[in-house]
Amino acid sequence: MSSVNPITKPKNRLMGGFFLLCVSFVVTPVTADDAAVDQIIAEHWDWSLENYPEMRLGYGDRSGNNAWTDLSLEAQAQRQQALATFADRLRVIEPAQLSPASQLNRQMLLRELDDDRAAHEQGLNLIAINMRSGPQHAHGMVERLPFVTVQDYRDWLTRLEKLPARLAQYEAILTEGIARDRVQAAIITQRVPAQIQRVIAENPENSPFFKAFAEIPSKIDTETAAALQGEARRIITEELNPAYQQFGA
Repeated sequence: MSSVNPITKPKNRLMGGFFLLCVSFVVTPVTADDAAVDQIIAEHWDWSLENYPEMRLGYGDRSGNNAWTDLSLEAQAQRQQALATFADRLRVIEPAQLSPASQLNRQMLLRELDDDRAAHEQGLNLIAINMRSGPQHAHGMVERLPFVTVQDYRDWLTRLEKLPARLAQYEAILTEGIARDRVQAAIITQRVPAQIQRVIAENPENSPFFKAFAEIPSKIDTETAAALQGEARRIITEELNPAYQQFGA
């Protein structure tokens, strides 16, 4: 059975940009129904950026840099209800009344919505961890984040503080997966325990979560830099290490 990871799933929503491009490049008269499709696509895109804050940076928006996608089972259920609403709104629009571009846009978004909902109904969202994906790799986010301003560092500290709660969400997902017999094959997860242990570091400066603080740009004054590094050490020692120890137990 294939796996759909709740962290990587938002990448599929980048297709939303393609929907909008299709509309803009085809020169046809815009009907009322075309406008309705465009409106749903725009609302779905805004909804995606709101619900998956990690996506925003790819579009030059740093407002999500202090947040993680809410992976709680309750939030996932609410997102599925929203997707169902988007799909229902598209289905009441008669394709024959649309321009060719809007027909394609409607079809593509409906397919994405239906695929997402089908995966959730099958419980694939509960297969949340493998050797390449999961909270043991959360530190890899620093490779995609800008670290130029003090706010960039504070945003990362805020994200680190939120990681224990995120681990609890993963635990709830995996527990539900066990109850519903939606689990990874042992061979796929055999390296995960060791990966989790490598995240735990007695010396916080050896933690992969400290990497961003190892060399802070000189434009940030030394007192502020030292304070940021001190806070990072505290969070790693007092919050992240215990949380990952419990998660890996």
